[in-house]
Amino acid sequence: MTRNASKHRLVDLGFAVSWCLALHNQMSHDPMRRENTIKVAFIGLGNMSASIAQCILRAGFDLTVWNRTVSKMQPLVERGAKQAVSAKEATNGADVVVTGLIAR
Repeated sequence: MTRNASKHRLVDLGFAVSWCLALHNQMSHDPMRRENTIKVAFIGLGNMSASIAQCILRAGFDLTVWNRTVSKMQPLVERGAKQAVSAKEATNGADVVVTGLIAR
């Protein structure tokens, strides 16, 4: 995990998987944690990223998603994620920002 100059935590996909599983287990046993939901922004929804975002959403996190291809956000939005119109909007108010972007 790295920290930038803003208040957001930037995490890579490998860390996001571990983080999601650990917090899901913790939250399912602690009702107080469920009331103070962590706000997660997910930028980039490729095959692996979309699966991880679904895991985060199922775990009960407040999830906002953004992808250049709008149709890739739809399955998550139908399950309760918020759809952002830009990456910047997705990160507004987020406690954690997860990016699933390919390097070109």
